[in-house]
Amino acid sequence: MTKFFSYSIGFFIIILQTSVIPYFFYSFHFFDISIPFILYLSLRHPFTEGLFVVIFLGFFTDSFSSGPFGIYETTYLWFFICTRWAARFFHTDTYLLLSIIIFSGILLENIIFFGTSLMLGQKIVFLMPSLYIILWQLCLAAVTGPLIFYVIDALQTVFEYRVKEIFEKWKQVSE
Repeated sequence: MTKFFSYSIGFFIIILQTSVIPYFFYSFHFFDISIPFILYLSLRHPFTEGLFVVIFLGFFTDSFSSGPFGIYETTYLWFFICTRWAARFFHTDTYLLLSIIIFSGILLENIIFFGTSLMLGQKIVFLMPSLYIILWQLCLAAVTGPLIFYVIDALQTVFEYRVKEIFEKWKQVSE
């Protein structure tokens, strides 16, 4: 059931990012909320389970985005692998460290997007408004990213408790 929860949250995030956020906000001012979810997967789930969810998330985000195909997949996989590696050396349950990791994930994503645009030969004009947007995304991610992480963690706990409760009732009824 944990896998079902992870895929459901991933699909919900994709819909939220591609349909809801662009309708109500300027989507380029909001950071990629998949990054806190990928951090959650890398810290709270086994490697293979998290890896498959990250591949699923990256594939569908690439499918719905207008960027070069594979850019989100690459970013998400690198972030997942780097956070799994960093978690071996740091105690990652503090709000400050979660903020720093999510900040660096958004920064990594912007660097990969910028580098891909350069490699594709697109003419890049780096203006001050672009810098302000990136700084806004980084600050917003550092403040709200850990909150998203903790909300997903709490939802996972509630989901597991409710599923266990339902199965116990079903077991009692069937006996």
